[in-house]
Amino acid sequence: MMALEKRAVGIVHEFLSLTVEKMVEVEKISQFRKWFDIDLNIRDLFLDHPGMFYLSTKGKRHTVFLREAYERGCLIDPNPVYDARRKLLDLVVLGRRGLFTNDSKLRDTGSSKEDGFKGRKMDEVLAGQRPAIH
Repeated sequence: MMALEKRAVGIVHEFLSLTVEKMVEVEKISQFRKWFDIDLNIRDLFLDHPGMFYLSTKGKRHTVFLREAYERGCLIDPNPVYDARRKLLDLVVLGRRGLFTNDSKLRDTGSSKEDGFKGRKMDEVLAGQRPAIH
């Protein structure tokens, strides 16, 4: 039984290390049990190895994190796809906070790269730099 558990832990560890955010919902990973040939209960596997996995329960959603990939709640070595997702999320949050007014419309000005974000350059927006609040 110990060899099967060790194999299952290794497979799940490798699976999580291949994901972008080094986390996945338990329900999603349990769909791969047959394909990975794991006969153990996935939740129990995570609970039995708290040094490797962190199991978060928010409401009815259970998410497992790879502990070694996080430090103080942040990814140690973020994937470029992860960085792009976070920058896009920051732009969405800025828009919801009222950064953009109804009369400020997006426009294409060609070479100047102005994007309608209150005079900010597109490079600043894509770099995730926040505007100064006056």
